[in-house]
Amino acid sequence: MRVIAQRGENDFLIDLEDENHNAIVFDADDGTAYPPFYIESILARGYWEDFNGNEDEIILKLPKEVHKIVEERDYKQFSFSKSGDRGPIVVRTTSKSPEEVHE
Repeated sequence: MRVIAQRGENDFLIDLEDENHNAIVFDADDGTAYPPFYIESILARGYWEDFNGNEDEIILKLPKEVHKIVEERDYKQFSFSKSGDRGPIVVRTTSKSPEEVHE
């Protein structure tokens, strides 16, 4: 994995370096990792800037579950859960319930 872009202070685009050119968006502020999308699709939407920070620091902030999912390339482990504080749908890994994440 490598960080290729950022949006603001806390949102990072992380290249999964897989054969399908997938990337995830990671909100380092609350630990939300969104399911993989085709990198070019995400970048085509604009509003991303070149990443100029410490890549290792950001990768280490990813939940351990995300590292496992990416290592195993088992992206189906991402699940959808509703959350009133971040809009209608927040995507989290299946290892924690939304209640556990918000505590």
